[in-house]
Order: sequence, then structure tokens, then C-alpha cells
Amino acid sequence: SPLGIVDPNNLNNFDLGLTTDEIAEAGQLLAGAAIKGKFIVASLGTKLPLKDWGIENWKQLLAALSREQPGLALVLLGSTDETARREALLESWSGPRAHFCGRTSPRVSAALLHKAALFIGHDSGPMHLADAVGTRCVTIYSAQAPPGQWFPSGAGHANLYPYSFYDPLLTHDPDHQRLAISIIIIDEVLAASRL
Repeated sequence: SPLGIVDPNNLNNFDLGLTTDEIAEAGQLLAGAAIKGKFIVASLGTKLPLKDWGIENWKQLLAALSREQPGLALVLLGSTDETARREALLESWSGPRAHFCGRTSPRVSAALLHKAALFIGHDSGPMHLADAVGTRCVTIYSAQAPPGQWFPSGAGHANLYPYSFYDPLLTHDPDHQRLAISIIIIDEVLAASRL
């Protein structure tokens, strides 16, 4: 309250103040991976298994999206412990692709996200970075947190949330959460991800 009224829809309130060095490092990473033109960033891992949409869903989504938009490039962000998942997902993408999992600081990740045309992923740290730099987000949620609690701010985002499954007594029930996230279908995410 000492800060006064903060408008959550005004992205200036979330400005990360990225430095020219951070922006340049992101540009160098993209150039080194031969990523030119329009690209999307995906962060498909999650610390909480309750929030995981599943590798098979991600593989099918990425394959369909790359078929629909063959000139589009894919950049994966995430942690170093996602190696097996990352390799399987990169194979699903037919266009230019690169991964920077475990290779960037959060601020350089934000600089990469700022350059991206779209972010796709779970409710996660990279999604919040994408939101902070004004990149449109397509986010897949389980019913683990109340609807809207962790949605990105502003307009234009696609928040794919299983509303009918939210139950405060079942937020940590793995069977309930797996069922909740499973109702989000690939075609729905694909439609939301079209540029």
C-alpha cells in the first residue's frame, strides 16, 4: 500500500529494465543457433508434476504447429534437468530450433522472451518473465491454483484452465490434477498458438 495504486494491466509497472548487455547476449545466442526471423519460446517442463500437460501432448502440439508454420523457429527455455524431454521435443519440430535450457540467466531469458513472437508453456517462471516483457502467452494450467491467480496480466493471452475442476480441497491430489489438465486438448492449444 505505500506504493499507492498499481495497475496490473500497465506493463510499465513490470518493466525489468533489461540492460543493453543482456539484450545483446540474447541476440548472440539466437545468432549462434542460426535463429533468424520470427520465433516462439516454449518452456515445457515444470517443477510440480501436478502442472505437467505431458510430453506426448507437447510433441503432438509442436509437430502440428511446425507443420502449419514451417518458417517459424522454436526456442526452448528451461532447466538443465530437462535434457531427455528437451531432445524428444526438439525432434518434433520440423523448422529451425534451438535450446537454451540451463544456459541463460533469468534476465537473459527475459531478453530472449522479449524478442519472441509468442510464449507457450505451463504456469511457470518463464511464463511470468514473458508476461513482464510484453510477450503474448499461451499457458496451460492444471486446477492446482485458483483460476486467475497466476494468469499473465494484460490482454491478448490465452489462459487454458480447467475451470470446472477447481476444488480447494483437491489442489494437491495428483489424480484429480492429472484429470483436470488432461481436458485441455491439443487442438485448443494449437488454435490459441497460431500467429
